[in-house]
Amino acid sequence: MKIKILAADSMGVRSMATWVETKDLKIAIDPSAALGPSRYGLDPHPLELAELDKRKGIIRKYAEKADVITISHYHYDHYDPEETFYKHKLVLVKDWKNKINHSQKSRANYFIPKLENVEIADGKEFKFGKTLLEFSPPFYHGPENSKLGWVVSLLVKEGKTKFLHTSDVQGPLVDETTEWIIEKDPDTIFLCGCLTYFLGWRYPRKLLDIANQNVIRILEETRVKTLIVDHHLVRDKHFREKIKPVYEKAQELGKKVVTGAEFSGEMERFLEAYRKELWKGEYE
Repeated sequence: MKIKILAADSMGVRSMATWVETKDLKIAIDPSAALGPSRYGLDPHPLELAELDKRKGIIRKYAEKADVITISHYHYDHYDPEETFYKHKLVLVKDWKNKINHSQKSRANYFIPKLENVEIADGKEFKFGKTLLEFSPPFYHGPENSKLGWVVSLLVKEGKTKFLHTSDVQGPLVDETTEWIIEKDPDTIFLCGCLTYFLGWRYPRKLLDIANQNVIRILEETRVKTLIVDHHLVRDKHFREKIKPVYEKAQELGKKVVTGAEFSGEMERFLEAYRKELWKGEYE
């Protein structure tokens, strides 16, 4: 199984776009990217706009040769309704009628009619030769009862090799999500980390402890060798300090915790987190 992170927040854009290739199947997961419209009261910097254009091009190149495209939910950093690469593809999507909030439902109702071959993925399995795609039930987009709605995670299994893409579980912050991840026992996980830059004003600080405890459980109770932690987490300049207990546990267990950029061998570019510095010419 080949796994390639196409775009991520550690690469300068909001995204969890991922390419997975097995002997039977080419899969583009959440093939989109976006920018935070406002951070520190500032618009995206030209370097962010350039990186977005670059990453969109990379995503498009891979998505066009995919056999299957999967979409975990209807936020624009996970899907782009105006792209044309869905044509003639099987598109497996988050249910647009159930366990969905109003804004995502409205977006889905615009997007779904454009697709030629679409199936609801929530809680289902799809087999292609010896490759199995297993989707989770809908999980909260962040903490329990989140107003942001629900997402579906995806497990890709080829033989004994398992890759898990969690989408925006933001931690994970919910026991049900954590238990599902542990049950699936993957080798490699691409995890959306805790949204620490919102703690203390939009969300309670205790969520960080919950997230760290859940990630430590995942490290201890699964065979995961590489944990890729990115997305919401790395919008915080001090994210490594915030998840120090996770790094310490991984080191103790001989496991790796990396960002999407580190996993891909690329230079980390936390452009949104350093937007103020970008506008001052102090970060490149």
